[in-house]
Formats: sequence, C-alpha cells, structure tokens
Amino acid sequence: MDALTFFSTGSGIVTLCGSTKFFFEAMECNRLLTFHNWIVLQCGSWGHSFNKYSEATNTDFKVVKLLHYQKILQSQAIVVVSDSSDYIGSSTRAEIEFAIWRNIPRFYFDGSKLSGKSANPSIDNLKDYSLIEQFGKTNNLGF
Repeated sequence: MDALTFFSTGSGIVTLCGSTKFFFEAMECNRLLTFHNWIVLQCGSWGHSFNKYSEATNTDFKVVKLLHYQKILQSQAIVVVSDSSDYIGSSTRAEIEFAIWRNIPRFYFDGSKLSGKSANPSIDNLKDYSLIEQFGKTNNLGF
C-alpha cells in the first residue's frame, strides 16, 4: 500500500522520526497528516533546528529517546522526515530499525511529499515498555 493510500484510507496515530534540523519539514508533515485525520506524535525538543525557542538544558536525553520509542510503539506507522538531501542520521536509523523489528509500517516525507509502501496496513502494536529496553540492549543504544 503506498503512502497516500495508507494515510487517506485510515486514521490512527503516526510518529514522525528524523533529525531535529528538519523542523519546518516536520511541521509541514504534521499539518498534512493532521488534515488526513491522523494523530501526529513527534519530537518534543528541536535543539538542532533554527528555532528561537530552543535553549540549552540539562535534560537526560536518554529519557527523551526512550519516550520517543514509546511513541513509536503506540503508532500504526512512522514517517521519516528529511529534506531533498534524504539525510538520515544514526538515531533515526535506529528508530527505523526499531519500527522494522516491531513490524510497524515506515513511510518517508522529503519536505513536500509522502512516499514509501507498506505491506502491513494493519498491525498489532504491543505497548510493552520492556520491548524498548530489549531493543536498546540488543543494539547497544545505551538505554
């Protein structure tokens, strides 16, 4: 099932993944998916983007990463946000691998259009926090 069909024929929860440097692309993807009747979960901190409200903090980012993996577990799909460069960093690659491991459909947004295909339009996501910890240990993610 292609991305537009997937997001046009259903409704649910989707998590945006990708570098925080793609703030504006993520906001556009959020808008697009919201207008397709999807609940959009995304990053709660935009430290790498040009965002006048970003400020340095002493936050333990391990907790933030775990929270993002929990968002992925609650989702019927993820959308990897980038721009025309198709940049995907190591953290995003780990999130994609986690989605593959949990059999969660993955799609992509390049700043203007959704793409990708999914063979699994209907999945059973377990909301078990221990799955995140198991994945992190198996892949040496430090949590």
